[in-house]
Amino acid sequence: MRQRLSYALADLPVVMQLGLLLLVCGGALDVLYHTGWAPLLGAYLGRDGVMAHLVTLSGMVVMLLGLFVRRRPRHARSSAAAAAERRTTLER
Repeated sequence: MRQRLSYALADLPVVMQLGLLLLVCGGALDVLYHTGWAPLLGAYLGRDGVMAHLVTLSGMVVMLLGLFVRRRPRHARSSAAAAAERRTTLER
């Protein structure tokens, strides 16, 4: 199970890995803040642990960006090359 999880994480694009790291860090900070560590972490996380929520949100956004990077075709041709190919196909 652990090996399968490590392979799955290794297959993710770097941007998604970074987003996942931010998401886990933000979640951990949020849990720490809400489980009684607020007096110690309040100076770093702001009022009501807002910074932990922002780290979590930024992790979600970075993961979405990684998803869009992953879905982008790797060998996309330029539109000019595609148009030229269509013209030559139509001329035949």
